[in-house]
Amino acid sequence: MNMFKLTMVIAITILLAALIMISQVPADLQLPIHWNSAGVVDKYANAHTALLFPPAVTIALIAVIFLLRFFEPRKENLSQSKKAVYSITFAISLLLGTLELGYIAIICGAEINMQLLVVFMVGISLMIIGNFLSKTKSNYFIGIRTPWALQNDENWRKTHRLSGRLFMITGFIVGTACWIIRTEHLTFLIVGLVLPSAIAPSIYSWWLWKKNESNVSEE
Repeated sequence: MNMFKLTMVIAITILLAALIMISQVPADLQLPIHWNSAGVVDKYANAHTALLFPPAVTIALIAVIFLLRFFEPRKENLSQSKKAVYSITFAISLLLGTLELGYIAIICGAEINMQLLVVFMVGISLMIIGNFLSKTKSNYFIGIRTPWALQNDENWRKTHRLSGRLFMITGFIVGTACWIIRTEHLTFLIVGLVLPSAIAPSIYSWWLWKKNESNVSEE
């Protein structure tokens, strides 16, 4: 079973789970959906809305991936990146599925640290995404789509090789450190590691372009 089929299984499973739970919980039940930097819940949502959010986003993601073939100008590159695209989609759906399971656990009375669970799965998802980013071909929808990478295949390759390594390293650190540090520091862990890992490849892509332009000028 490929990653895209697994994503569909996750979508169907959590949708059915959400519908079953919705039929059993009071309409006014509130579930946590956001935590502040200290790890304290600062925003709640109606249980029906919270339960339907993960499957809705997963289904929307599947629809987008299915429709990409009709909108992507570089269809051949997208086709060659199919395994990577499906794996990245799976990683995101895995995170959303875990969020759904966390909500169900809370409704069933389990004592769980949702913020810790989500941060851990962010780490796992980053490792999966990082492992496949370097396997993508130049396209307009998936990857580090800087203007410099899009206009040069070598720039794209080097940028995604770097981003893949950064995401894997960041994912491993996040997935490991979240069990060691205090809950109130989890937000800083995400901001301090994930954001730089996402921004650095764009800067690197620009630097590669600038370096290439300088070489061309010298010639």
